[in-house]
Amino acid sequence: MLTAVYNTNSEKRTIEEKPNLFKVKCVNGSVKQRKQCSGYCDYYMHRGYLTEDLENEHQCHDKNCYYYYTLNEINYNGKFSIKKHINSWQKDKEEFINNLLTKIQKSIKKFDCIKITKITDMTNESITLECITIFNPDLKPIKAKIEKSTGKQINLVTIPCTLEESAEALYGIKIW
Repeated sequence: MLTAVYNTNSEKRTIEEKPNLFKVKCVNGSVKQRKQCSGYCDYYMHRGYLTEDLENEHQCHDKNCYYYYTLNEINYNGKFSIKKHINSWQKDKEEFINNLLTKIQKSIKKFDCIKITKITDMTNESITLECITIFNPDLKPIKAKIEKSTGKQINLVTIPCTLEESAEALYGIKIW
């Protein structure tokens, strides 16, 4: 049985699977062993099974895809472990974002007028970063440095804050 992960309402969506499946057709047309697959896509344009690589390629979890179904696996307690794969993917995503944020912060270390607080959006082509600045610096050289280190187009969104708040966030000091 396949179970939908990203439901839009409280209903539980499932798809019955044929018993004793050993080889299955993937969304890209290839045929794989059922045990190599971790999900299923029910989108009418490319119905089929998904390996972890195909899930990453199609960005099923990034999009919270309505058509993504996980393969129910029975754990040793006999209970369904629906979110096992999702949780491990979430950890990988968080680790990737933290590593990327560290890399970005290291690349702009010499600029003491800005602090990147978080990554708010990320696509294959661009990254949107939230930042705090002091004294409204020219962001073009900072943006260019980050783009060079990441290889992606960068969008910097400045958080509006007072001089006191900026000083505390950037340098850890209170002015008044």
